[in-house]
Amino acid sequence: MSHVLELFTAAKVVEALDGVSLSGWFIWFTGNVPLTTVKSRITGREYTIFYQPSILPHTLSIMVPDARGLPKHLVPDIVIFEGRIDYVGWGKLMDLVNQGKTPNLLIEVKLGIRHIRWEEPQYVIEQMSEYIKLLRPRNIALVSLSSIDPELRKRLEELGVAVFENITSETTQNSLKNYIIKALSTQ
Repeated sequence: MSHVLELFTAAKVVEALDGVSLSGWFIWFTGNVPLTTVKSRITGREYTIFYQPSILPHTLSIMVPDARGLPKHLVPDIVIFEGRIDYVGWGKLMDLVNQGKTPNLLIEVKLGIRHIRWEEPQYVIEQMSEYIKLLRPRNIALVSLSSIDPELRKRLEELGVAVFENITSETTQNSLKNYIIKALSTQ
């Protein structure tokens, strides 16, 4: 169910941009092959959308002593860069950032199920903090299928994360659309 919600959110990005896919949609978990590249009829720009790219190799904490404190799950759901980017290489999304190419938008998607480890507030905060630290996205959002804990929302907003809960609501979808357009229209 989480993958369906993530792909629904990716489709909402393309819809918000009034985008035309310049490549077919290719779903490969952690492979760092773009989901698609789109040309926006709104901004006139091209964007590369990655679905669940791996920032660093999952085995990094074993190979690099200084990386032992990093969480093992460094796979954001949707990462959008301006311009066309081809295959980056497994575990190499950080290479783009190290070359000065930061994401215009990063979106993490949650079901809002509180009894699953990766949905627990402290885990979500740590996950988003790592994404901010490592990728330095210009804009970052969390999309949730259901309501989230008010304290978690507050902590996310303090980190600069835009929160969109109850995404099946048309009002929330419109708010997300406006956020995406604004996030991807500015440089």
